Amino acid sequence: MSIDGRLPPAGHLAIGKTLAPLREEGVLILGSGNVTHNLRHAFSSWQRGETQTPDWAHAFDSDVAAAAAQHDGPALARLAESASGRISHPTPDHYYPLLYTAGAADAKDAVTFPLSGFDMGSLSMRSILYD
Repeated sequence: MSIDGRLPPAGHLAIGKTLAPLREEGVLILGSGNVTHNLRHAFSSWQRGETQTPDWAHAFDSDVAAAAAQHDGPALARLAESASGRISHPTPDHYYPLLYTAGAADAKDAVTFPLSGFDMGSLSMRSILYD
């Protein structure tokens, strides 16, 4: 599936909602990206030997985890345009797949985080499972 960069975040969430019936047919809805994905920051800080996770990355990762756990798709969409969201994703192509999966999720789904933590200081590797 391609990402239409002209759509606002809520548009990607809406597309995810239209995919939800596919789950009942046994289709796995999988989104791939990173909760934080500012490669310029990650590479430059890594080259300087900095390994501490910046506050903006912690904040965004925490806000995303809280919204996902509450099945709050609109909050996930709004977070993409927040100050920490814009720093975390200079381009949103690695965040929007989460909106598709969140949109396709059912409010009854258990939400778990099989993987969390940061790589290269600021790249959140959090995985979100709606099951």
